[in-house]
Amino acid sequence: MNWQQLTIYYKNIDLQSLFIELDIQVLRENQIHLKIASLSQWILESGRGTSGLAQQYLNFAGLKWRDEMRGYATKQWYEAHDGGEYYCRFSSVEAFVKGYWKFITRAPYTSWENHTSSPEEYIEFIGEIYAPQQNYINKVSALFPEAQSLLNTSGSSVFSEEEGIARPTIAWNPSPNYTSGRNTDIDTIFIHNTYGSFGGTISWFQQKRSKVSAHYVISRQGKILQMVKDEDTAWHAGSRGQNHRSIGIEHEATETERGMTPAMEKASLSLCRWLMEKYEISVGKVLPHRSDWGGSFNTSCPNLIFATNEEFIAWRDQLKEEVFTMEGNSELTKTATWLELFRVEGQDPILAAWSGSDPHPVAAIATNHTTDLIQFLKEHNQAGTFLVASVDKPPPRIDTFSVTPAKSNKLPADNLDLAKALQGFSEPIVEAVQRQINRISKYSENVDLNVKTRYFSQRDNYTMPHRTCNSSANACYLDWLKRATSQPGLSGDNEYLKVVLSYGDTIYHQNQTKAIRKYGFETKWMTDRDYPFVQALIRVGFPVVVNILHRGSTSAPRGGHVITLIGQKGADLICHDPYGTLESGYSDTNGSYSKISEREFKIRWQGGYRTLA
Repeated sequence: MNWQQLTIYYKNIDLQSLFIELDIQVLRENQIHLKIASLSQWILESGRGTSGLAQQYLNFAGLKWRDEMRGYATKQWYEAHDGGEYYCRFSSVEAFVKGYWKFITRAPYTSWENHTSSPEEYIEFIGEIYAPQQNYINKVSALFPEAQSLLNTSGSSVFSEEEGIARPTIAWNPSPNYTSGRNTDIDTIFIHNTYGSFGGTISWFQQKRSKVSAHYVISRQGKILQMVKDEDTAWHAGSRGQNHRSIGIEHEATETERGMTPAMEKASLSLCRWLMEKYEISVGKVLPHRSDWGGSFNTSCPNLIFATNEEFIAWRDQLKEEVFTMEGNSELTKTATWLELFRVEGQDPILAAWSGSDPHPVAAIATNHTTDLIQFLKEHNQAGTFLVASVDKPPPRIDTFSVTPAKSNKLPADNLDLAKALQGFSEPIVEAVQRQINRISKYSENVDLNVKTRYFSQRDNYTMPHRTCNSSANACYLDWLKRATSQPGLSGDNEYLKVVLSYGDTIYHQNQTKAIRKYGFETKWMTDRDYPFVQALIRVGFPVVVNILHRGSTSAPRGGHVITLIGQKGADLICHDPYGTLESGYSDTNGSYSKISEREFKIRWQGGYRTLA
């Protein structure tokens, strides 16, 4: 009875209020991962509520007594199978849940909040401390599907306004074949088939001598098994570079069992949609393995499930349709606010909003991401709105309008003519800068591009000071965005760093994008090495976050780093370097307003930069 009470209570409780009380900082969207992982622990530790500790003292997690638990539990002697010891005794299932999370806030588990992006990540972090027994993590992970079922969170592709696309049910069985971490953002999904049975593939991937792996394997019955964490690099594509930027999904198939079963197809689409949402991957970057020509060999994979590219594209097109499922009235009312959805072949859909009988749209968005769409609809799909899927006219141009239109060809900062300010730059560059001005003008009627960019040093960050340059540099940019749009600036880069770490590792640009979005600004990380555009942006006042190699000589640069460009003086670029002054070899640890010659920057620059989206 107590076990049933616990599962019902845990299913319905909103952890947010509990976490606020315990001063735990975890994104609401990650709390379902914690529920799954913790309930799986309790299933294992208590034998589904049948252990003596659970039945007598409502201790479903085998929590031993610690002084920090005073006020949350009482001290109880208990003879366990491994000997007698003091354990925690709880007065109710509610007290147990609160007590468990209080227990986890203790020193041995410091920084666990940074490992909540999946149930696997959480249990891998705390498992070795919680119960340093062989296979403990695997035993808990194997119970994730049961916990999901108890919580009614089994994977479907239905999205809600708060949580986006749901995470499908995923089991965990790790492979030793992977490279820790990645050297770039995830932007591609490669679809594979196994050329063997589900069990045989798992066994092969778990042998070091095979030197192959994939992030996920899907059985013909629709079971999804993860073997390499997303943040690590599996060995599945044709080249090292493609491995670093992609996620690999294997599908069980043999010469005698070809094609996808309905259960496999449902699981595959569900997994792809979730990954696309999570990592901002466009439909066009979901690719068959055979499209990867970067390796030393060619392959026909996944020929056992998609014999032709036409078959693959037909399957992939379902991802487009499922992400956007919208209904609307085909009748237009010229006196009302209204929306139109344009489907463009081979491109992201464009949703545009008009007001009244105005022939020009007041806002538009080109995206394939559900969260972007929901936000747009929240802002523009008001009472009396009609949503129309139009196919009889071309879509409007993006970036030529905004909710609050910017002054044409004028800088909000000083009212100078933009063409004059950017004399010598090409017309496309001037237009691109104007679009950035239009975008920042959406956030405030009073934009001041002359606001100075504050400096943040990574060296005093509260955690990982030697590997948080990306966050400190982006904090400079975000702080400028806030103050340039008449908002209070950041209290410091540690405030921002905590938000970044709630999404995952600070080195990934996609986590910086998500953190900046949390503050209300849409940005994107570009990799097209458009130096004239970067130069033009800093000319008119925008700071620009860029990635460079800051170690070694210019003939052999090395060591990834992120800085913020804030201006140019003659042949030198002025920057805020969060680690110190490159010119001094970092003997000078104050990198504010430091210099790097334009020539040296072009050699060290890796081609990435951040702009408003």
